[in-house]
Amino acid sequence: MKPFKLLISIFLLFLITVSHADIQMILPSSEDELSKNMTETLQKFQGNPSIGIAVENLSTGQIIYEENASRTFTPASTTKTLIATAALHLLGPDYRFITRLTTNGTITSAGILKGNLYVQLSGDPSLTFSDLNTLFSALLTKNIKSIEGKVIIVATPFPVYHHAQGYFTDDLNICYAAPSDAININKNCFEFNLKPNSKIGEPGIIENKSLMDFIVLNNETITVSKNQPCDLELTSTQENHYTLSGCIASNERPTNFDVSVNNPRYELEQWMLAFFAKNKIIVKSKISFGKLPENTLTLAGHRSEPLHELVSYMLKRSNNLYANLLFKVVGATYFHGEATWKNGSRALVEIFKSLNIDTEYLSVYDGAGLSMYDRFSPETLIDILDYNYQNQNIGEYFYDGLSIAGKDGTFRRFSLGEHNNIYDFRAKSGSMTYVTTLGGYIKNIKGTPIAVVIMINGESDHDKYFELCHAILLNIAKSTV
Repeated sequence: MKPFKLLISIFLLFLITVSHADIQMILPSSEDELSKNMTETLQKFQGNPSIGIAVENLSTGQIIYEENASRTFTPASTTKTLIATAALHLLGPDYRFITRLTTNGTITSAGILKGNLYVQLSGDPSLTFSDLNTLFSALLTKNIKSIEGKVIIVATPFPVYHHAQGYFTDDLNICYAAPSDAININKNCFEFNLKPNSKIGEPGIIENKSLMDFIVLNNETITVSKNQPCDLELTSTQENHYTLSGCIASNERPTNFDVSVNNPRYELEQWMLAFFAKNKIIVKSKISFGKLPENTLTLAGHRSEPLHELVSYMLKRSNNLYANLLFKVVGATYFHGEATWKNGSRALVEIFKSLNIDTEYLSVYDGAGLSMYDRFSPETLIDILDYNYQNQNIGEYFYDGLSIAGKDGTFRRFSLGEHNNIYDFRAKSGSMTYVTTLGGYIKNIKGTPIAVVIMINGESDHDKYFELCHAILLNIAKSTV
């Protein structure tokens, strides 16, 4: 028995003297198991896409899995997580967009405004025609019947609108690429349907027109016999005159068009002229654009909802207009200059540098992720997610703004199975031609909070690669790190 006891003593002494790190080398770790499962999952999916993955244990700050994490990818709408972070950090969660009516004149007892009327726009992405009507009704409340001075729209610091570099020209008439200007009324979009005529050779029928009071739509479509191949084309002018041409087969279902307003400034002018005419307010000069002088008197104002609510809407709905407006306003605020794409891009880099987020390979040309030139790495987005998770001032708003799996937003129909609520997966997705991405948070079966980024470029089968994302997320959720 003595030799056996001696052997046991030696073995126990060995265990005592071996360091914890050495034991980890001997025994398989949960990170090793996760890595093995991830490798097997990736090997099951055929094709040759570029895939980047980064996974961080937020309790320890350790990266527990990565694949091409430092390589840059086209991010699509996950770009919105960057602008949400920068906007909340720079502007603050309670920031509001203000739209005002002001004057440098006086109102006589006869209802004459002796001076100019200024309509000051701030780029509020949530402004509606209803809001404008309430705002301008203040002129009626103050019994203004005539404006002897000028009516001036103040759209500074926004220069005349143009799309960001890297936008596809085919997208420009579509609502998701709507202009992000100082003036954004009803999201700068309108809708209508086209259905076939009951008679072959007759124009298609336009119906269900939404908010088109100041839009001209010329219908040059033709109804053709059933099953005949057809193309439709929509063109526009700076006066918001649209022409729909082409054909529609007699057996086709109605085609829905969700269209961007080409020139929001012209639309606002037309709305104002209609308001003045309807309410018999005499305006003695043409509506023009200009700057706001000092010491004007505010007649009325409209405040948007607080920024954290706008950010939540932007993230859950993946709204491009909101993202691009915040991108530009961040640029203008940071540099005390113009609300331009260039200033937005520069401001993003400077803000993230100040937050110790690596910006060496960060290239962002817009806030929505529509530019083909937008590029960043899974590592960068993991840093953004980590910053928000650790930040008490804005992190809660960012976290709550993400789409929750099985509940709302772009992930409302996404489920991780019977433990969906336990895993509490919430994220921002991104999807374009040849792009499938996501970035967000998940809890594993032990309750460990984890940040995850998946970026897939080079394959167009979104369904297939969201399946891959689903499998990757399940590996993370079932891990015991």
